[in-house]
Amino acid sequence: MQVKSLFPAIFVIGFLMGPAHLEAQSGTLSGTVVDVETGAPLASAQVEVLESGEGAVLTSASGQFSFSLSSGTYSVVVTTLGYRPYREDGVSVTSGGSVSLELSLTSQALELNPIVVTASRATETSTSAPATVIVIGQTEVEDRPTITPVDHLRAVPGVDVMQQGLQSTNLVIRGFSNVFSGSLHALVDDRIAGIPSLRVNLMHFIPSQDEDLERMEVVLGPGSALYGPNTSNGVIHLITKSPLESQG
Repeated sequence: MQVKSLFPAIFVIGFLMGPAHLEAQSGTLSGTVVDVETGAPLASAQVEVLESGEGAVLTSASGQFSFSLSSGTYSVVVTTLGYRPYREDGVSVTSGGSVSLELSLTSQALELNPIVVTASRATETSTSAPATVIVIGQTEVEDRPTITPVDHLRAVPGVDVMQQGLQSTNLVIRGFSNVFSGSLHALVDDRIAGIPSLRVNLMHFIPSQDEDLERMEVVLGPGSALYGPNTSNGVIHLITKSPLESQG
């Protein structure tokens, strides 16, 4: 009878010691996510421990995070908006041990879609503009050197560039080919780039070079209501860099 009475006591002791034994087999992985240049903590950064089966966590306002993991070797991945993804491999966690990390992230510029303001008098998105608008950014200009800035339009859908010599080109955006593309409105920094006396566009006479351009905007289709006469085919607008912001 006395032996039988020991079984409940042994069961209770084993039940109470089980969680403590399991807790002793796990370790703690904690750390702080900071900016590599300023050392400031990064809040709401997503931290994930691969091969752990645990879900990702977000860092606190002080940039801290913590995981309770079983013993093993893991990879830690950190991602957050405005910074390059960070990964650290070979992080070892031992039973009952504690590992602390300081993960430094490098900032990364965000590339947004270009904003066009010349297609209409009012602010609007390119999808609601009355004409198709295409922007050739500064990066595209720098990656593809040309003799004249107009040569960048060869890759634009809907624009036909016909070479008439080493520098002379004829552009057709809408309709049939016409000599000197007089119905195409060419602008440089909101000023007419064509020759007023001849009412033609001689693209190789435009003094702007690739090094001077910030971007090129192309409006496909008629735009006489906004830009005046000689705009039945479309508009090409060359926007140069600001002399106050560019080293030249």
